[in-house]
Amino acid sequence: MKLFGFEIKIRTEFLLVALLLGYALEDATAIAIWCGVLFVSILCHELGHALVARYFGYRPWIELYRMGGLTHCETDAATPPRTGWLVELAISLAGPGAGLLLGGVVYLASRGGSSDAMVRLFTEQMLWVNVAWSLWNLLPVLPMDGGQAFAALVTRFAPRYGFSLPHWVTVALATLGVVAAFVWRQWWIAYMMALSLTRSWRALREARQDKLVNRVWELWDSGDLVAVRRQLAALARPATDQIRHKKSELEIFLALRACDAKEAKAAFDRYATSGVSSTLLRAVVSLDRGETDEAARLIRENSSALLERVLVPLVAAWADARDSTWLARAEAWVRLPLAVDVAHALGAKLFYANHFELSLEVHERLFERTRAQLAAYNAACCLARAGQPDDALSWLERARVAGLSDAELILRDADLNTLRARPEFTRILEAIRTGSVDRLQ
Repeated sequence: MKLFGFEIKIRTEFLLVALLLGYALEDATAIAIWCGVLFVSILCHELGHALVARYFGYRPWIELYRMGGLTHCETDAATPPRTGWLVELAISLAGPGAGLLLGGVVYLASRGGSSDAMVRLFTEQMLWVNVAWSLWNLLPVLPMDGGQAFAALVTRFAPRYGFSLPHWVTVALATLGVVAAFVWRQWWIAYMMALSLTRSWRALREARQDKLVNRVWELWDSGDLVAVRRQLAALARPATDQIRHKKSELEIFLALRACDAKEAKAAFDRYATSGVSSTLLRAVVSLDRGETDEAARLIRENSSALLERVLVPLVAAWADARDSTWLARAEAWVRLPLAVDVAHALGAKLFYANHFELSLEVHERLFERTRAQLAAYNAACCLARAGQPDDALSWLERARVAGLSDAELILRDADLNTLRARPEFTRILEAIRTGSVDRLQ
């Protein structure tokens, strides 16, 4: 069905709920009038939303379902709609505004009165649904229109509380609404208020736990694994499957970083039962099985930011382990063709942890792939710190030929202190200063 260019979908449950709400009227004609009033009024309400949404560039369509009506606002990437608090406010208020306008028209048209009982019934119901319900809908309770409008205003004038305040107001008012509805035996209102209450309470709980997960990641970045474990224990009852999966992944990463194979396997087994698959964790498993190509394929599906945040500290921790099994894992990851920025981060992490041999391997492989002067320079630093000056000078020369031009960097870099007394170092430094591109003999 289409009206004014809007697609309208009418669900069977909408008609069933309409009949249920009008069942007390008992008379078939009265029930039919009630269903017609409900249909026209809710459709008018949703058309108000849809017309304003279309004005702002959305592609809306209307659904009539068991809870009343819903206007879906779709977007077109080619012509993005206008957004912002004022747009949200206008779209939210347009529905109740359309209902009040229709109620006003009915009131003016009925001022002369009518002797027909069904006409009076129709008028009374139109006024009740369009005026009383519209005013009710303007209460600042989510997800009703008043709640959406209130959220838009809070976003504008108190952005710090843009998420929490509308939900806390909803919790407070919905609680009062449930109590009042039970006292007056308004079961449908009690149901709607209870639904708003549980949704907002769940949303607040999810937000709190999301904040806790973000805090855990901050602690992970700082290396405070004791605090990470303590915060994960506080996340005892995840509010959603998504948060549960995030917690499980963090538990696995924590066990891997602690080089605790038994706990890592137990955490992974718990995670595997959820049916969710992390490509990073699958890559870890694949590399453990010797499936290098599969691990490389899976690792490419992860962002560099995630790999730098998770993989780099994991490999560094494994390199620190005294157990040969964990060291072998670190060596396997070093040999994997990681993204350039991830490889640089991994090489730096291993270098500053004094794992010069592993860091050298990272930079050597990176130089073979990119011929970047930075990779060669870092390889020289690794060798200088590892007490291999001849090889370090060879890599420093490669860096110069590859484009290294910052003589001041070489002079002030303490990692090259063991090379400064060597005549080859002086020749390389002079060649950089003169801009020579010839390879030194």
